[in-house]
Formats: sequence, C-alpha cells, structure tokens
Amino acid sequence: MVNKFAKYLEAFLLLFSISGRPKASYFYPIADKIKTKLSAWKASLLSIAGRVQLVRSVIQSMMVYSISVYAWPIQLLKNIETWSRNFIWSGDINQKKLVTVAWKKVCTPLGEGGLGLRSLLRLNEAANLKLCWDLLLSKEDWAIILKKRVLRNGNVINHHVFSSIWSSVKTEFSTVMNNSSWKVGTGQNINLWLDSWCGGTLAQTLNVNQNVLVWLPSKVSDIIHDQKWNIPFHLELLFPTLKNIVQKVTLPVEPLEDQLCWNNDSSGVLTMKDAYDFKRLHFPVKAWAKTIWCKEVPPSKSLLVWRLMQDKIPTDDKLVERGYSLPSICSLCHICSESTFHLFFECNFAVNLWRWLAYILGKALHFQSLEDIWKFCDSSWTPQCKVAIKSAVINIMSAIWFARNNARFNNKPTHWKAAVNWIQSNVSLVGNKTSCCSYSSITDFIILKKFNVSIHPPKAPVIKEVIWHPPFGQWKILAQIQPS
Repeated sequence: MVNKFAKYLEAFLLLFSISGRPKASYFYPIADKIKTKLSAWKASLLSIAGRVQLVRSVIQSMMVYSISVYAWPIQLLKNIETWSRNFIWSGDINQKKLVTVAWKKVCTPLGEGGLGLRSLLRLNEAANLKLCWDLLLSKEDWAIILKKRVLRNGNVINHHVFSSIWSSVKTEFSTVMNNSSWKVGTGQNINLWLDSWCGGTLAQTLNVNQNVLVWLPSKVSDIIHDQKWNIPFHLELLFPTLKNIVQKVTLPVEPLEDQLCWNNDSSGVLTMKDAYDFKRLHFPVKAWAKTIWCKEVPPSKSLLVWRLMQDKIPTDDKLVERGYSLPSICSLCHICSESTFHLFFECNFAVNLWRWLAYILGKALHFQSLEDIWKFCDSSWTPQCKVAIKSAVINIMSAIWFARNNARFNNKPTHWKAAVNWIQSNVSLVGNKTSCCSYSSITDFIILKKFNVSIHPPKAPVIKEVIWHPPFGQWKILAQIQPS
C-alpha cells in the first residue's frame, strides 16, 4: 500500500529526490506522460482555440511542480514545446504546418498579440529566479543549510557542490543582486561597498579599488551607532562625498532586520508572476488585441481573426512564400489569384459582405491595411452597439474563410446572401445576450434594429420609493402651461 502511494505521488506531483545536477533521464517519465496525452487527444474534434486551451491548462500545469524546483534540460523543454506547437497547429505532434505564427509570439500575453501561453524555457528560468530569491530570504532550515554551504561573505563559492537546488539557481544569483536593493535596518547583513543600498554600490559610485576594500569597514552596521549614521573620521577624509550619499538613506527608529527588495515591483517582493514577466520576451501592445479577444465572441472566431492580423492565414500566396508550388485562383470569385488581402477585402464575395455592413452603419468603409478594420469599431458607439458591430466584423471574416474552404475542399459554393443571414443571426444572438447597455442615440437605435437586436436601456443608478399623500382640507393643483 505504501509503495502504491509513493508511486502515486511520483506520478502526479512530479517531484523526485535528485542528488546533484538533474539529468534528462530523470524527467523522461514526465515528458512521456505529456507526449502520451497530446497523442491521445482527438484533435480533429477540437478547434485550434480548443487545443490552445488544453495545452495551457493541462500540459503546462503538469510541469509546474517539478519545474519550480529543478532546472530542466533545455533540449527536453524544446522537444515538449515542439510537440505542443505541432498539436496546436496540425493536431498531430509529429506533423508540422507550413503557415504558423512564431512560437515566441504565441507565448506572449493576449494584449501583445499572443495567445497567452507560457514559454517553458522562460518559465524554467523564472522558476529558478524565484527559487534563488526564496533561498536568499527564507529562514527555513533548508535555506539556512544551503546558504552556509554556497555563500561566503555574501559571495558565491567557486567550487562545485552536490545539490540539485543549487545547480538550478546559482546562475540566477547575480540576476537577483543586480535587480534588487537593500532596505537598511541594522546593516549587519549588508556589504557596505558591494551591495546596492543607497541607489547603487558605493564601490562604483566612489570608484573604490577592489584591493583597497580589505582595509575598510565591510558592513553597513560599522557606520551606524544607536540607529544613527556615524561615519569614522578616516572614511570622511578618504571619501568626502560619502556623508552626503549616506545621509540620503533614512534609518528606522528601532533596530529592524535588513530587507532585500526587488526593484521591479513597488511592493519589493518577487512573485512567480513577476519573475516570469522579467524573463519573458516583451512585444509592443497591439491596439486590436483587446477588440478581438472578448467574452462576446467565441474563441474559435477570435483566433481566426488573430491569425489574419498576424498575416498567417494559409492562403495561396503564403504557401508560395514557403516554397510550395501550386496554381493559384480565388475559390470565391474565380477571377484573380488568391492572396490574403484579396480574399478578405477585394473578392466580389467579400465586397458584397462589406457593402452590406456599410449599409447597416450608414457610412463608407475603406480598408488600406488590416489595422483599418478596427478603426470604425472604436468610434463613439454606445457599448451595446459597439459589441454588435465588433461581432459583425469578426463574423464577416469567419464567413469569408468558411465559404472559401467550403468551395475549395467540398466543391460547395456559398451565396453571399446566405452568408449575410448567417452573420445576422450570430450578431443578433451576441447583441441580445450581452450585458452592455445602449443609450439615447437614434443612430445606434437604427443600427441595432437592423441587426435584430433588442435595445438594453441603462439601469437606474438608484431607485427610491416615494409615497405622496394629498394634504388635508381644501387644496388645488396649479399647472403652468408654456405658450407654444
């Protein structure tokens, strides 16, 4: 019974008792479980958005326990990311698609144009950074014992230590010290010259030679007496500006313990979220990302628009760019060769759909680039009307792509009026189900009625019950009539 329980813990908590630097063979059972899950899922029954959610919530969660303690081999992490990438795009971990978005862009937040996945390589580095931070600040027995083995006067030892934890975090020690500063208490744990506690290290600020430091006071506590600055006379002679620099730091009234603070967070505490944000790649915020990813639009349709904005829709021109030789013709108009911009904006099928939307909105629509799609969505519409228009735009793109695939692969042409009926039913469903309200605007009222959307009036901020009783005795009601 005990052996079964031990195997259960090993399988599901994914933690091992490892001596020394972890080897790739120690993590093969976890990698095999991930590969088995990815192979067993019926990807053909899932949209790409559904596969993304599975990878985010299941695959990456399986590694959280072990990756937070041990540094995984980089090649093994790359293999798992390759399986995940192939599963998302093709549904088969061994099949690679031609037109895909770069994995480094996929593993960025939604607001920066990604899919909100986490890069396993960056996650591993972030976990090591967080573990190193916990090691330096923790008062638990494991941290005290390990610090006595690997630190000498606040510096890292040069010789090897057989420790699975230290082998994972030793490369992050310099990162922690370079991106943190000390909050002075008693000063007993702070190196006077080499630690950052007064805006920068005093050794760099005062240009102190390293060979001279052995003859100078080493701790900040050496220049503190009764919680007041007390700089020795010989230091003032050697460094005339030292007193002005030191007095900018306020000492606590009572002797408190020195505190190491993370510079990149206002609270001074390094969390796992902060560590990953520090390690991951950062991209500019995309204005259109907030528009396409919303609760009113199904994720499968949002992901199609996301691929369009990334210019990674597998149209003929994109396949040719990747070396695939094929004769190209638009499957909807049978006039021009197929390209992304032609399919979604210049084809007769697409033009009819955009003209229908322009008629609904009562304004002309002109698109010179993909970003122009969302400019009129940011106009001064009421919230409910904005949701309906945004849904209409996204459903138009979905209808174009569905009609194209239906014509090309199933040889079933779709009339644009049938697509309009499908779009209008989806917009009506979204507009009526949304919790957003519409205000007193006759333009928005007309637009919502054309979409078959019922108006959602704003709720009264406060409802008060008022009871009126007529006065006793003789009374009259006077009404003032304004002349017409």
